[in-house]
Amino acid sequence: MEGVIPTTVGEKFKKYKGWAAELLIYGMVHKKQPLAVFLYTMALAALFTVFLSMSASAVTSVPTRMNFQGKITDASGATLVNGSYNMRFKLYTASTGGTVQWSENRLVSAAAGVTVTNGIFSVQLGDVTTLPASLFNQADLYFEVELPTPATATSSSPSWTEGAMSPRNKLATTAYAYNSDTLDGIDSEAFAQLSAANTFTAANTYSNAVTINGSNGTKLLVQTSTNADLFKVDTAANTVTLGTATNGAVVSASGFQLNGTARNTKTVTLVPEYAGATFTGDGTNNTGSLSSDFCSSTALLNVNAAACNAASDEHNYYAWTTTQGTAQNYDIYVRYRIPSDYSTGSMANLKFWAWGSTSASEIASLGLYKNSGTACSSISNAVTANTTWAESTIASPLGACSIVAGDYITLKIKLTAGTNKIVRAGEINFTYRGSF
Repeated sequence: MEGVIPTTVGEKFKKYKGWAAELLIYGMVHKKQPLAVFLYTMALAALFTVFLSMSASAVTSVPTRMNFQGKITDASGATLVNGSYNMRFKLYTASTGGTVQWSENRLVSAAAGVTVTNGIFSVQLGDVTTLPASLFNQADLYFEVELPTPATATSSSPSWTEGAMSPRNKLATTAYAYNSDTLDGIDSEAFAQLSAANTFTAANTYSNAVTINGSNGTKLLVQTSTNADLFKVDTAANTVTLGTATNGAVVSASGFQLNGTARNTKTVTLVPEYAGATFTGDGTNNTGSLSSDFCSSTALLNVNAAACNAASDEHNYYAWTTTQGTAQNYDIYVRYRIPSDYSTGSMANLKFWAWGSTSASEIASLGLYKNSGTACSSISNAVTANTTWAESTIASPLGACSIVAGDYITLKIKLTAGTNKIVRAGEINFTYRGSF
């Protein structure tokens, strides 16, 4: 007997276990099926709105089965007798045709038939054939139900000549979708967690800043751009930068380099007798006496205190004196090698201590040279007051000279004294920025 199953839409499903749900019931039409099925799909084709009366904690794993409930009647609407019935369930990615993505045969012969009581049945899809979470990575899935011929509905040898019921039902959101076991097919155990110790075994690329806050309050900011605040790894240049390339530290294959404001300020001090110094007369008016000594004021060591008149004076020095009726001079040359950590262009504040009997006739000059007869810079006379130690400074001593680490420089001190006068040359120092 042929029959038609009417489609019922819009019936209200009663409250179920405390959930307030509005459920649309989709009927299936089959032109040659004397069994009618109204599908109450708790987890499949339902469109519903769920209102929770309290906060719920997320479960730690998602069941791999889905509930499916329906009612079977014959073509006249009469409830079928109680028993175990054969049924087939399938999932497709298309509303018609297409390829089966999953199927489950509920067969009486395999003791897996669907139990029908008063026409009502309820099954959990996935009991017989595993229902993998990865199946639901696809955008659309359509559910299909198939019953055998009425004569073989409860038989151990069902005949499936009637074909599936139509139309297929498109799956909608289910309750457990709010706590999914996978995301894009990846199990939750594969994701990093905020409160867990995570291990990353693959090569990870971060296109934006990554901020890491340690328990001790330290903060590490990693960026791939040239504006890295604290830390940058450049795999193309094979460098690691702390701060920025302009003002920071760079580690590369050639070593460790400090740049800009990250460089330490260092001081070079030459104390008489200057290391590497030689004494040379220029051939004219060079008659006199050159000696070295130490003085300390009475407030300090009280050694040769007459040469250190101020309470804070304490100096090693060269002294040049003459008894000639005209001014006499003598030169001291110091060769010095620039340190290996010298950052090019960073020399500053060249200072020179000097003392003279009178500021009018005693001269202590200083010139800085680099392999040239032209001075990079000079102090014409560091004697600025009578019988007083004074320090003169050249803030930018390089001038037009280009000096790099490892270069030799020459410091020329010329001491000039009048009859029975004394001129003294003390400490020389300058600062530079260390590149490491």
